[in-house]
Amino acid sequence: MRLLSQLFFCLLFTASIAQPKDWNTWYFGLKLGIDFNNGSGTILTNSTLSANYGAACQSYPSNGSYMMFTDGKRIYSKDFQAIPGQFSLNQPVFSFIIPDPAKALNYYVFVVDNNNEIHYQHVDHSQPNGIGVVDQGDQLLRSNADHHFTAVKRLYGDGYWLITHTRGSDEFVVYSVTKSGISSTGVTSNTGTATSTVNVYTYGNMVSDKQGSRILHCFSKLGSGSHGELFNFDKQCGTLSLSQTLEVNSSAYCCQGAFSLNDKYVYVAPGIRQYDLSDVSPILKGSFVSGSGAGESPKMALAPNGILYLSRGDNGNVTPKVCTIEGANTANPILYFDKVNLNPNPDYRYVENFPMFIMDWTEPTQDPNYPFPDISIVGGCLGSPTEFRAAGNFQYDSVKWDFGDGASSIQKNTKHQFQSVNSYQIVFHWYLCGNEYTINQYTWPLTESPEFSFGSDTLLCASTQLDLIGPANATSYLWEDGSNSTSKRIGEPGLYWLKAGASNCYFTDSIYVSFRPDVLVELGTGFQLCPYDSQLVRLDAGKGFEEYRWTPTGDTTQWIDVKVTGDYYVVVRDFYGCPGNDGATVERRCPVYLEIPNAFTPNSDGINDVFYVVANDVVEMDLKIYNRWGSEIYQSQSITDTWDGLVKEKPVPEGVYMVLLSYSGYENGQLKRFHQRIPLHLIR
Repeated sequence: MRLLSQLFFCLLFTASIAQPKDWNTWYFGLKLGIDFNNGSGTILTNSTLSANYGAACQSYPSNGSYMMFTDGKRIYSKDFQAIPGQFSLNQPVFSFIIPDPAKALNYYVFVVDNNNEIHYQHVDHSQPNGIGVVDQGDQLLRSNADHHFTAVKRLYGDGYWLITHTRGSDEFVVYSVTKSGISSTGVTSNTGTATSTVNVYTYGNMVSDKQGSRILHCFSKLGSGSHGELFNFDKQCGTLSLSQTLEVNSSAYCCQGAFSLNDKYVYVAPGIRQYDLSDVSPILKGSFVSGSGAGESPKMALAPNGILYLSRGDNGNVTPKVCTIEGANTANPILYFDKVNLNPNPDYRYVENFPMFIMDWTEPTQDPNYPFPDISIVGGCLGSPTEFRAAGNFQYDSVKWDFGDGASSIQKNTKHQFQSVNSYQIVFHWYLCGNEYTINQYTWPLTESPEFSFGSDTLLCASTQLDLIGPANATSYLWEDGSNSTSKRIGEPGLYWLKAGASNCYFTDSIYVSFRPDVLVELGTGFQLCPYDSQLVRLDAGKGFEEYRWTPTGDTTQWIDVKVTGDYYVVVRDFYGCPGNDGATVERRCPVYLEIPNAFTPNSDGINDVFYVVANDVVEMDLKIYNRWGSEIYQSQSITDTWDGLVKEKPVPEGVYMVLLSYSGYENGQLKRFHQRIPLHLIR
């Protein structure tokens, strides 16, 4: 291989349609080839294939590598070996390859011969080894055809329109290539200028723009002379209408044309002219492309790198030289004469025709002029109607719904009630210009409704909770907060709803939850009594409640009178059944009882050996003992402490000591502070 570096042209193609790869590798002429996968073009010298006229080739859509080739007589796989099976033709003139919409890597190969008959074969290239198989032999499509045709995509990814022209007539005949095969009869349009009936003058070409909505037809008209016309193509019905006539070199017998990569310009040879398609004049007067002439009767083709290639004739002989038009996307293209020699080897190779390809690059969802129906199906509950809608601005003459249970409807928007739980195959058909289009089948399940009820709106007691539980036969749950659990615990006021689904059947219920104010019970505080008195303490829960229950007494009255200290609790219920509670503590409040001895004998005889204070109901105390010199020899703040007459583990002498006692306690229910000074006799 040799890099065709001189062909490289930096081109930015900004169309919104993705450029396919299935035309990236060309084989044509006598053993010639170019690989455009690197963006610039590499001359291929490995070809053993030859085609005087109607060569066609196909690359793999995934990577642009070479897949197959036809010379109009045989079909060749990627190893350049002929696939068994050949065309029953006279002299092939033009070939064209169209993908089979029914199966990937399957193709129809069309050939027109010198007897003006179009034949086709079907080839399967899906085999793992990449070697094709002709699985449908030579079939006659039509006769009396001109030696050029093209194809564009049908609407909605349904297949292709094969556009042919009748010899010596202004008649186009357009065939459908769909998953069902090739239509036996075509859609006819009589428009434009009649073509020549002389075979040598029927050479020309036909090509579409990238949208497949405009067709450029270059041909020799009836009588003599080249002619070029632009047609609008109706992708809905497969019809053509003349849009504009191109001013061409009428003295030449072979007219060739091509769109620029961005579809803004059209080029026609011989006498290379550029036509600006923004001009809406009925007759387009093109301007000559600057540069040297391209020689005799050049064949023209757009390449994947955006450059236009033209063959080079010399005194009636074809040559291996190629002219190029660079900058074809601009208003100032340049023609380079004899730019490339495709014959780097000594043996004689030449260009007669370039391969032609489908130039309609649209995808089913990319054409705003032909939108898809917007299909919606609502409902899937047994016993309730299911709604079927086909919305949007899609074009149709009539429609039909098939519901999968033997029933159908011809209404665009309709309802249908299924009779049993099952999964149904739903198909939407719409008909336009006698063509049927379908939306792929929807598998639509019918199920029992997951019905449930939250009941009426409710008013709950404060601090209580409500559990909302979805139906067990549902398979999906959607709560108002977006959660998807099967149940929800409610503790705040608000509106709550659940949408429960089983397949396409949904059921929704809601409930508004309110909460009553808290039930307030106030027993109060500061309760006290002395068990030695006859005093009682009354604990009152307040009136207006339906039920009272006291703990630990078990009383069921509004109030209780207690004479025992401790903790008391009450639980009430109002007339709505809402609970409330409170508690109170009754504390002991008795007068202080105090006995302070005035003597003790710490002689270890077991009788009156220690000094201590006998007291009840003392809240706190501070006791200090002093010797006769006023020194503190003992101190305690606990009513249970005792003094054994020792100081620093040594006995103090006999004598009189002074006890100072400060303590607090209750008197008449009031906390008071008391002080006493008592002499203490220590006797040994």
